[in-house]
Amino acid sequence: NGSISSAITYAASSTLHGMRILGGSGYTVTNNYIGGSAPLATGSNATYATSAGNLAYQGILLNTSSDTLVSNIKGNTIAKINITSFPVAASSTAFIGIETDGLGINIGGKAAGEGNLVGSNNANSSIIVTTSTGTSTFTSLIWGIYCYSSGGSVIGNQVGGIDISNIGSAPAPSTFLGIYVNNAVAPSKV
Repeated sequence: NGSISSAITYAASSTLHGMRILGGSGYTVTNNYIGGSAPLATGSNATYATSAGNLAYQGILLNTSSDTLVSNIKGNTIAKINITSFPVAASSTAFIGIETDGLGINIGGKAAGEGNLVGSNNANSSIIVTTSTGTSTFTSLIWGIYCYSSGGSVIGNQVGGIDISNIGSAPAPSTFLGIYVNNAVAPSKV
């Protein structure tokens, strides 16, 4: 599967998703390519921009409501994406490669090809996040993988090749976390 796009300008306060699944359990999200102008997340970077406010992009969002059946996110590539955003509040999300919330979600795996790739492990500028702020407190958040789910595992994933810049008149800092696990009941393996 693949998601390909050319340059599009979006309204303020937009959140875009390459893939978004809400509720249920037992999902298998494998071997998808999100980004780029050509198949397999190649070609030039897909460009998503706004000049009217914050724009957020999430490659894969999986939110389960049960761990009755385990869900897996394996072997996916999120790459070749440009985001241009104008944050209007502190801690504005600009980019998340993979986000999970809920129960029983495995992100990646031990076997060859099961890990997910966000960006590139051999080239810069696979993902470019450019913010423009007029107030130095309008910070941005950039996460490769954001695991807010309970149980499961986070294994064998790669995050890299992400360029981050702020070109505003009062540049605000950005927070980048490659893999961020934020839950009291952490995955069994990270």
